[in-house]
Formats: sequence, structure tokens, C-alpha cells
Amino acid sequence: MKNISVTFYLKDKNSKNFTPIFYSVNTAKRTRKSTGLSIEPIKWNHKKGFPKTSCSEYTFLEIKLKELEKAITAYWDVCLKQSIDPTPEGIAKSLQNKDEAKNETKKLNFFERADEFISFKEESQKELTVKKYRTLFNTLKEFEKFTKFKISFGTINESFEAKFKIFSSTVKQHLNDTIDKNLVNLKVFMNWSLKHKYHNAIDYKYFGIKKNNNDPISLSLDGLKKLINLDLQHNLRLSRVRDMFCLQCLTGQRFSDINDFKWTDIIKDSKGNEYWKVYQKKGDNPEPVEVPLINLSKVILKKQVRKENNDLVFNKISNQKYNDYIEELCQNAGINDFISIKKYSYKTLNNYSGEKWGFISSHSARRTFVTVGDELGIPIKVIMKITGHRDYKTLKRYLGTSKGYVNAQFSNAWSQVSV
Repeated sequence: MKNISVTFYLKDKNSKNFTPIFYSVNTAKRTRKSTGLSIEPIKWNHKKGFPKTSCSEYTFLEIKLKELEKAITAYWDVCLKQSIDPTPEGIAKSLQNKDEAKNETKKLNFFERADEFISFKEESQKELTVKKYRTLFNTLKEFEKFTKFKISFGTINESFEAKFKIFSSTVKQHLNDTIDKNLVNLKVFMNWSLKHKYHNAIDYKYFGIKKNNNDPISLSLDGLKKLINLDLQHNLRLSRVRDMFCLQCLTGQRFSDINDFKWTDIIKDSKGNEYWKVYQKKGDNPEPVEVPLINLSKVILKKQVRKENNDLVFNKISNQKYNDYIEELCQNAGINDFISIKKYSYKTLNNYSGEKWGFISSHSARRTFVTVGDELGIPIKVIMKITGHRDYKTLKRYLGTSKGYVNAQFSNAWSQVSV
């Protein structure tokens, strides 16, 4: 019996899209079968019969193809020892047995794996992050029930993407930023599942996801002053939320961070300057940031009553209630500039207009910090240090410019010109 030779090739090397990867084995009757994998021909090294090392899926495909080659070689060795002739049917059966024996738990379905993923995330992520994934999987269950589209790892493909976007925009009335966030979170789950070898699908990696341009509306410096000076001595509920939101605007931190803010998080340096040491948790690794507490921030903190057996600066509040109260605050403060914004829901353009208070949310605080800070002359690198943004491109999405600031700069510049 001659030595084994396993080679890989493409079904259609001239295809402009994905094409199946086949394997060929030199048995007495040459065996040619699909590996179950696919790739774009431009990413394939035809001379070596293997994916190009520059291919983004190289590591995954390398592992899968070498596993397949190893399994075929093992079958070949068994045939040699037993003095039997290898056959195409024998190869196919050995590969099937290998996959079944390798991991019986792979029979768990998509949503069972989703439950496992949620449990994993609960150990390392904040509740708000975990909630996003729960929302995603609930939406997927609704999608499956409504469209009769069976969801499995293998069906998360281009067809699913198109149907899911239509369902999300028409049935759920979601805007594109929500649709894209759901698809991004789905990709996180699919990558996690791929890493654990629960599937070998890669079509999801090519979903058309655009960067969200529907960024939150920010307050101007005048608007922030209106909130700070708003008389709320007879409304304790709104007064507490106003303090919380304004401190957010002055520190640039997320709602989840301000909601978890503890008195013991406040530290002093050798010169007596006070800082809020916050661990910004985005992704799996929390990063410590020391946020300077300016005088305005200290005034807000002095108003808060420190309680026994409770280290929290502010009483816990849900994000939903917080946003409702912020709108009410901004309305009472007279933040009523008329604004108009455009947002897409899949391919449909929607226009939204109204007084500004109706568009302010907890996330507006972060953009207010960036926008007002920039207008006040705080260096961008300092702003990035406090917000935790790692690159300017990401920060730029938060960087707005108030109408009043633009008008003042424009007028000041032209006031120096005489005609």
C-alpha cells in the first residue's frame, strides 16, 4: 500500500465569492469530498493548496484542515495495520465518527449554548452588559417564532442577516444603531462558540455592520449651568437625579459607573487633590482611571448624605427611570431648543424633531463632558485619559460643538476683519 497523500483544493478557483474547500486522497480510487469549509479564492494559496497566512480566517481554517488531515492519516494507519484497503466510504465514516466522538455535547442547540454563554458573561461582566445579550437572545427567539426561520449555528448566514434586519425594522421598529448593536453582540457570541469549537461557521464574520452615527445629544455649557442652578429644594427625587447626572457630565463616566460610585472610591494624592478612582469595565478587563474632582463636583458630593452600612454615594436607580427623570429635569430647566435629527431603520429614513429635552439621556452626559471640555480648551489626550477612549477615532463620535460656541468663534474671528 503506497503512502497517503492528502491535498486540498477549491471547487471553483475562479469564483468571486465563497467556494467550498475540497480534500483529495490518493486511495485506489481517488477520493474527493467537501471539507464543509469555504473560502474566497483570493485568500487561497493555489500553489500550496492551503489558505494564505494573511487570511483573517487562517488560524481557524488551519486547525480544521490539519484536524481533517490527521483523522484521514489515522484511518490510513489502521488500514495498514489490519492489511485492508482504504476506501472513500471508510474515510467518510472515520471522519463522521471522529466528529461524533470528539464532543458529544456539541448536540446542544444554539439557544442552549446561549444560556451557557450568558452564565459565562455573568461571572465577568456588569449586569448592563449581560442584559444586552439577554435582550439579543430574546429578540432572536421572537424572530424565529415570527418568521419560522430555524436558528442554528449553521443558519447564521447572509440570508439570516437580511431577514433579521427586515424583522427588526418592521416588527420591532428598531433603528439601525439597535439592529447593528444586536448583530455585533451576536458576532461576539458566535466567536465565543467558535473558540469553544461548538461550530465551524464563518459566514457571520461578513455581516454588513456600520458604525453608529446616531450619537447622543449633548448639553451646551449654558444648558449644564441651567441644570446645576435649577431650584429643586422641594423635589428631592429630581434633585438627587440632577446631582447624579451633573456629576456624570463633570466626570465623563458611564451610567453604570456613577450608579456604582462609592465613597471609598474617592482618593487623595500627596498634595490633597481628590480623585474618583473608577474601574471602567468595558470588555473583560476593568481598567482603573483616576478622575479629578473639580470644585463643582465637590459641591455636589457635599450635598449627599453618607449612610451607615451603605457605601454608595447615590441610591441605586434603573437606567429606564434615570432617563425618564433626566428628560423631566431638562424640561423643567428650559432646555427647549428645537432640534431635528434623521435616523435609519434598515433602509427607511425617519425624521425626529422636537424640543431638546426629549432627546437627552444618561449617555448624553458622556458626550457633554467631551464636547464642553473641548470647548473649554481641555487637551484631547486629557479627555481621552478620563473617558477611557483609546483612540481619537472613537472619541470623535462623542465630539460635538454647540451652536453658541460655533457662533461665538465665527463672530470673534470675523470681528477682526475690516472692509
